[in-house]
Amino acid sequence: MVLPPPAAHDESGARDADWIEQIKLGLRLSRAGMLIHVDQGRPEHLGQLVRALLPEHPNLDVFTDVRAVLQAEPGSVLVLVPKPEDAEWLNLNRPIFAQRQLKVVLYCDRQTTLALADRAVDFFDWVSQHHTCPDGPPDFAVQGFRQAVANQVRKLLASEWQSLHVDLTEAGEVSAKPTRNSSVNDFIHLFLAQSNTSPPLPPESRARALRILAEVLLAQGRYEEAEDVAQQAHETALHAPEIACPEIWRALALLGRARALHGRHAEGKKDLEHAIELATNSFGNTHAEVARLWLDLARIQARNQDAEPAETIRKVIEVWERAHSDAKERDAALEELRRMIQSP
Repeated sequence: MVLPPPAAHDESGARDADWIEQIKLGLRLSRAGMLIHVDQGRPEHLGQLVRALLPEHPNLDVFTDVRAVLQAEPGSVLVLVPKPEDAEWLNLNRPIFAQRQLKVVLYCDRQTTLALADRAVDFFDWVSQHHTCPDGPPDFAVQGFRQAVANQVRKLLASEWQSLHVDLTEAGEVSAKPTRNSSVNDFIHLFLAQSNTSPPLPPESRARALRILAEVLLAQGRYEEAEDVAQQAHETALHAPEIACPEIWRALALLGRARALHGRHAEGKKDLEHAIELATNSFGNTHAEVARLWLDLARIQARNQDAEPAETIRKVIEVWERAHSDAKERDAALEELRRMIQSP
């Protein structure tokens, strides 16, 4: 596939927002699903894009994990930030985008664009619009980026509200659910009540909220902050009355991923191996969550060029072949693992 040439840069800056306006117009006019591609996407412009789309698409989702589309509702509007290694997965799973009529903005850096054009040809052919992100920081870029993160935090916390609301009500913190328009601070104060408040938020619920925040930080590439919050989540979960509290190993697994991405692979591997042991003891070795932990471990070892990655990868393949998971997720995981084992 021959890629379209990058758009010429307008020194006046007056046309910097044109690419966003064209994206908004494309989404507005489309009655079915569509793919819009942004090349040379810069982190400082992502917030600008998300902030511009939110008024017309208040339920907009921003995902850095392409597998999140497996849970997307039909007709959803998404901003997807794929990586070069996601190309094959996107090509294999392209029917999902059509069947669910998803409206997706693919926000790609140059390496990801080249990977999609080379290894996801059929998927990339479905793109209706191509845009090039302008150079340089946009006006209010920092504020826009923070607003995007705040909106994502609010949505993630709200998704956990049903279970946490019961704990909060029993603790006497609230007597009714907040509305969808509650501020971000309201959610943070409700979910992350300080330990010295009376009565405090139960440890498992507090650990769950901290883990969600750590997931957001990790998705934004803020690895050190994610590690600190994941550590808090793990320590909090250890105080839960339930001996085998799932939040213990979920937070531990997240801590391992954060450390590995921060360059501390040995520590991250150790944390994930411990999380796998705890999760297996709780759920058994065929549970989908256990299989996902094994996949994370394989990714860490493959990325770090571990001395014996093949042995681990073969074991993870065996786990996924027995896993009680969605067939599409299982097939995608096995395909990724087989590519790992074939890589030199």
